[in-house]
Amino acid sequence: MKRKGYNPSDIPHLIIEKNLFGFEIDERAAQLAGFSLLMKARGFYRRLFRKVIQPNILCFEDVKFEPDELENYLKQMNLNLFSQDLKADIQLFEQATNLGSLIQPRTSNVPFIEKQLPPSDIFLARAHSKVLSALKQIRLLGMKFHCVVDNPPYMGSGKMNKALSDFIKLNFPESKSDLMSCFMDAGYAVLLDKGFLGMINQQSWMYNPTYLKFRIRIVENWFFDTLLHLGPHTFPEIGGEVVQNVSSTIIKGYETNSLTSIKRLIDFNNAEDKRLNFFNEDVDFRYLVTDFLKVEGCPFAYWIKPKVLKIISDNKPLRTFGDPKPGLQTSNNDRFLRIWTEINIDSIGYGQTKNQAINSEFKWFPHNKGGKNQGNGMVIIH
Repeated sequence: MKRKGYNPSDIPHLIIEKNLFGFEIDERAAQLAGFSLLMKARGFYRRLFRKVIQPNILCFEDVKFEPDELENYLKQMNLNLFSQDLKADIQLFEQATNLGSLIQPRTSNVPFIEKQLPPSDIFLARAHSKVLSALKQIRLLGMKFHCVVDNPPYMGSGKMNKALSDFIKLNFPESKSDLMSCFMDAGYAVLLDKGFLGMINQQSWMYNPTYLKFRIRIVENWFFDTLLHLGPHTFPEIGGEVVQNVSSTIIKGYETNSLTSIKRLIDFNNAEDKRLNFFNEDVDFRYLVTDFLKVEGCPFAYWIKPKVLKIISDNKPLRTFGDPKPGLQTSNNDRFLRIWTEINIDSIGYGQTKNQAINSEFKWFPHNKGGKNQGNGMVIIH
């Protein structure tokens, strides 16, 4: 901006007021976001607080009307500005703090309506205030952006309340399995052409059959510029294997026949190791995402080599010849499995038929387990 002739002292507050917009359902989170922005700007211009700066962070507010209150307001104000779409949009904001930025307004001329809206008399002041609140939220949600950065909530459909669940099923039928995938759709929808969507979410949308229709649609129509497969332990604060993350950058309106830059960091066990290996060439992959369509289920299997991909795509799947299933699963290998040398050999029931094993006094039997000991007969099961 400095090269464009802007005064350096004006740049931080111009960026905050003209370029950055945020959406929050929690008031404290909105306050913290605004404070963080101001402190960041203060680092560039120490006299920043001599000016009055208001970050564009919308904290959603529920706008609840009494029965017939909105209709009476429109009738008394003699308004013909309000289309059926706008009325429906306003009514959605009765659930504003529940639905948040998943609301996608159908009304596009809100700034014009706000300017044309006359002041109300004292008897309609309450309804008028509600309408203005709803219009402000609709106007901001109706904007289009060059860049959207999103850390969406993770919530499966089974944990959603009824109002949220009904809204999701109606408006996000293919991504309804989890809020995170709904936010992928919502974020993409508010992008300008050639705009960027940057997100971090869980990796389940890349592989889970529940997301198959959603996955096929985005592979066919979205261009993934970068994909950072982080796996577990992305954040030091979150332990265990439950939260497995992936971060992606998507460009709207870009040709889908371009290669995606992918980094595989799932094999590193903590956030610091992932950071240190970011530039490790061994974790780099370049893949044409539309090639995932050649594999049944359209998984983001970017590690498959071209020759293997050709074999898979040119031949029938294994299920056409049989019904593959997993073998015996103990659910606790440390408890139920041993190497045969750990147990008295006379306690192991070798060569037993099913009926013989049932009627015998043996507690340990041979177990054909895969892995490095496969085929050596080394593993026994209790």
